[in-house]
Amino acid sequence: MSTRQITNINDKEREKFELLPNTNQRGQTAIKTVCPPLATRVDESPKGTFYVGKASIGSVSSADEWQIQRIVVVSNPTFSSTKLWADGNQEFDNIWDDRTSLSYS
Repeated sequence: MSTRQITNINDKEREKFELLPNTNQRGQTAIKTVCPPLATRVDESPKGTFYVGKASIGSVSSADEWQIQRIVVVSNPTFSSTKLWADGNQEFDNIWDDRTSLSYS
């Protein structure tokens, strides 16, 4: 089990994790995070450019609850790909419907 220290967690982030307090032998408290299952959408538009979106199951495509990655595949002369994140981060704060007009880095 991996643990990490969580500080300044906001309500939106808190919804993504089940927080389970756990005290070790030294009396230190750790938080185990359990990621809930996510819905995944994939769109190829235009050819060779893939958008992969993940959000909580039941999220609508117009809600700002999506983590979106753009993957550009080039196969000339060898296969290569570039993976970039919407807004340059992996936050769940993007709108799937806007995926082609978002800024990626």
